[in-house]
Amino acid sequence: MDALTDADREALRRAMRMKREFDPRYRDVTDVEIDAADDEWLWSYGIGASFGLQLNRLQLKPWQCPPCHADDEVSPKGEYGGMPEEVSLLKRMRALGLSRFEPDPLAAIDAAEAKAARAASK
Repeated sequence: MDALTDADREALRRAMRMKREFDPRYRDVTDVEIDAADDEWLWSYGIGASFGLQLNRLQLKPWQCPPCHADDEVSPKGEYGGMPEEVSLLKRMRALGLSRFEPDPLAAIDAAEAKAARAASK
């Protein structure tokens, strides 16, 4: 398990909260459990929530990799997670200070870019 950043923890907690709204496997998880979760618990359960939400929000095909599983570099062999568009999206997210586990990557990118634009115009 890689070390989680504060941004990762927050994104994984949001993913868990979002996922339980429509997935019966997550319905019994309370806010108290999510808020008190340690990194190992978040890693075990939050990743699945993030993965599913990213697949859905990005409307990915079965052979396309969401940012939570993408590689840091393009794969010369074009392997899953290392495709140029997969790596590019992850790098774009990271450049904006976003976690790879953002449950809705495009909405998070839009919000971060809007925030940066507002800050630049002041």
